[in-house]
Amino acid sequence: VDPRSETSTDPEAAIAWATVIYLSLFPKDLNEVINRFVTKMGPDQLVLENSSVKSPVIPALKSLDEKGVSVISTHPLAKHDQPLRGVKVLVMDVGENSTPARDFAEDFYGKSGMIIIRHQLEQHDEIMAPEQGLPHTLWRAVAKPVADLGHDPEQLWKLAPANAELSWMALWRTEIQNPRISASIINAFATSPLGTSMIDSIIKNLQELKNTASDEERLRRSFEETYRRLNANGMGERMNETTTIIVERLANLRIGSMIVVASKDEPGVLRDLSTIFAECGINLTAIDSHVIEDGVKFMIGKDPQTENAALDQAKVRLTESGFKVLGIQKLQ
Repeated sequence: VDPRSETSTDPEAAIAWATVIYLSLFPKDLNEVINRFVTKMGPDQLVLENSSVKSPVIPALKSLDEKGVSVISTHPLAKHDQPLRGVKVLVMDVGENSTPARDFAEDFYGKSGMIIIRHQLEQHDEIMAPEQGLPHTLWRAVAKPVADLGHDPEQLWKLAPANAELSWMALWRTEIQNPRISASIINAFATSPLGTSMIDSIIKNLQELKNTASDEERLRRSFEETYRRLNANGMGERMNETTTIIVERLANLRIGSMIVVASKDEPGVLRDLSTIFAECGINLTAIDSHVIEDGVKFMIGKDPQTENAALDQAKVRLTESGFKVLGIQKLQ
């Protein structure tokens, strides 16, 4: 139901028969909708919402709870077009009547394969400030000078060493999102005491880096001290291993890869796929899967020494077995 559409189902009529009302709106719109229809919602209904920023909507959500409506606040930590399997989702109680809505939400998200994390609603924005406010602020700030100075993103990506490659991925992950999402997140972050403090600290540290750039030894000591504090629980080794795996996987796919689509996501698909490659004598270096509307898309890294005849044979065998081969990329 879209209240803004002239052809949509009337919201008031829909609310009258709805068992579950799932509100997927920006905070300002969410408050307007709740204020408009609060009198139409009752104790026999479940209300879920999934805004990225919570402080502005807590009073409106609590007004529903005070009416006896079962309300749960959620935050799926993913883009709207991202497959849900393995994605984290925060589930937060609202008021005294949230249990039925929570049970529904956890069943709903759980059956989608998501990882459910219970969290406190009032603590959401403060805890999530460095998780989403800081990255959105940083990458939107970095993207502007890159664009203003006329850099070619494709060339930057092509020539990128490991650190830059990971950085550009983070930047683009933010840039391709709906600008209003970043605007909403940054607005809440930059106007909060914690966000203001973090931004001021970044500006201060950037200025210090600029002023001490000629003193390499001083920079080294500063970086070592920061690393010591951040690595108190051994996070550095885990992150090094994780990022190395990501970079190695990307490298293997870049060297040579095939894109193969399976029409069904079911047990045995990967076995059938890998068996064909093995029987054709093709050594695989990486396998990534992505759930799509009509099955599963596999990006498969292959040994750069693979003969063209073996690739052609594999393509025929895959097609005969019901797979679609969308492309073969060879080392440039």
